[in-house]
Amino acid sequence: MSGVYFYYLSIGTNLNPEKNAVAITRELISCFGRMYLFPFIHTLPEKLETENHFLNAVAIIRCELDSQALKSQLNEIEMKLGRNRKDPDRSNKDRPADIDIISEPCNVLDASCQPALEESYINNVIDCTGDRADLTKFGLMFSDVPATVDLDMTTGHIMIVEDSENRFIQR
Repeated sequence: MSGVYFYYLSIGTNLNPEKNAVAITRELISCFGRMYLFPFIHTLPEKLETENHFLNAVAIIRCELDSQALKSQLNEIEMKLGRNRKDPDRSNKDRPADIDIISEPCNVLDASCQPALEESYINNVIDCTGDRADLTKFGLMFSDVPATVDLDMTTGHIMIVEDSENRFIQR
């Protein structure tokens, strides 16, 4: 498989979530450039016994990697941010970073590209329902809708490029 593809990613963190949500965003932008990011929302843990609530978001990235190579790169980001990928019990523990591919590589204009979602928190993110996280003190400004975000290389700040779905697709 070769070419440029779009992937939907589920992003989550429940250890120092505000700081790590911004760190995950920064790492994804550094690796893949501009991306489409749904607002982070506060969610309850699912399939995990913990007192710590999550911040979750969905990102759409554009890259040339196949699913296996992309997953390897996402695992590297998780490890860089402190997740122990070698722990066999890692899915039952709190995590500073959790990034999963939730769609097959696709053309974002194709309606069948929309991922089949089982977790309610992902549906809440995509529907933009739920308690939106305020990450401004951590350097991530956000609108109330999904936005195209980029990294300003001169300042290192994450910035909103456009908060319109159509503009992202046109790019």
